[in-house]
Amino acid sequence: MKRKIEARLLRWKENSNRLPLVIFGARQVGKTYTLKAFGEEHYKNTIYLDFETFPRYKEIFEDDISPSEIINRMKQITGEEINKNTTLIILDEIQNCPRALTSLKYFSEVENGYHIVAAGSLLGNAVNKGHYSFPVGKVDILYMRPLDFEEFLMANNRNDLVEAIRKSYRANEKMFSLTHDLIFNYYDEYLEVGGMPEAVNKFINTGDMNQVHEIHSKIILSYRRDMKEYASNSESIKIGQVYDSISSQLARENKKFMYGAVKPKAQAKTFFTPIHWLVEAGVVYRLNRVKEVVYPIKPYEDIGGFKLYYNDTGLYLTSINLILSKTRWEMIPSEIRGGIIETYAMSQLIDNDFEPFYWESHGIAEIDFIIQKEETLIPIEIKSSRNSDSKALKVYKDIYTPKVMIKASKKNFGMENDIKSIPLYALFCLGDRENK
Repeated sequence: MKRKIEARLLRWKENSNRLPLVIFGARQVGKTYTLKAFGEEHYKNTIYLDFETFPRYKEIFEDDISPSEIINRMKQITGEEINKNTTLIILDEIQNCPRALTSLKYFSEVENGYHIVAAGSLLGNAVNKGHYSFPVGKVDILYMRPLDFEEFLMANNRNDLVEAIRKSYRANEKMFSLTHDLIFNYYDEYLEVGGMPEAVNKFINTGDMNQVHEIHSKIILSYRRDMKEYASNSESIKIGQVYDSISSQLARENKKFMYGAVKPKAQAKTFFTPIHWLVEAGVVYRLNRVKEVVYPIKPYEDIGGFKLYYNDTGLYLTSINLILSKTRWEMIPSEIRGGIIETYAMSQLIDNDFEPFYWESHGIAEIDFIIQKEETLIPIEIKSSRNSDSKALKVYKDIYTPKVMIKASKKNFGMENDIKSIPLYALFCLGDRENK
């Protein structure tokens, strides 16, 4: 299964100023599989240490953590040669071995020739809690997330459709109608299957959506286990309460996060840490509101107003027991339809390295997403149907006169009233580096 992060891994490998690499990402997004496949394709041999399945590997990093001693111990344990240029060293689930993460500093300062990648599912939480001496400035960092829609098409061997989408997006030309409808068939499948590699692989090989939902349930269960294992008793309960509330939060027309929907009369200070835990674990995405749309946009965020989304549409649908393939779209309540499409859109933007925000104008209008692309701020309105106007964009235009406005819907590519219309399936194109 080809992942777009592989191109970044290759650039890292070929960089003469390469540092040890740390990959953050939620469970089950494909970190281990991708790193092993990368090692097999680009290196003579791979040293793989998983601190979760074999905790005794931590003994390698006890006492002396000088690079020369660590390499000698790895050679002894694995029985393999370790060459600076031809060996990839993978330290998996590194959150279970703080000393291993600390050692990366010395590989950077003393022996920077080794190709070392560390990966962790809950590394962000461990670092923020002070359990680690994180080697700031001594490592390169990448984030890995579920497959976006482009990768889903690639997994289905439809690179031709990826190129067709990109071509229409760049030229802003209508897609051939039959192709347009075909891609939306894949898009409908993606909404339910989501982007977790195991679920995608199961769907492609069997087409059995029941088995796909079983995989989703297993992933959600693994998240819940992590909440209990890597947080205190009282904290884990609150983390679970926030996570469970997201489906109901997304089922409202106004999807702004409400603490009272988690627990009656709840206050922000009670759930600040649990929300932060979920975001740092990568299992939910947080969309902050902005007070003003001014470049650069980050300083204008209002953390008091935000929305939370699942990191994957498939997990969201499974969590609400919705089998999309057996349900007519128009029969689903409009609020839930909106929650599904917004979850999809949020994941596509996050997966393509944007930090999106949302904006509202005193209850008159709301722009679903605003992204910063170089010096350009782009408002994006998300619609779940073909026949829908863009009242919010009109209000936004009168206030900010943007260079670019985008509406993503079921409609084909086109231009109308200075608004660029793109199909929902083309959102990944916003991250096209040729257009940044």
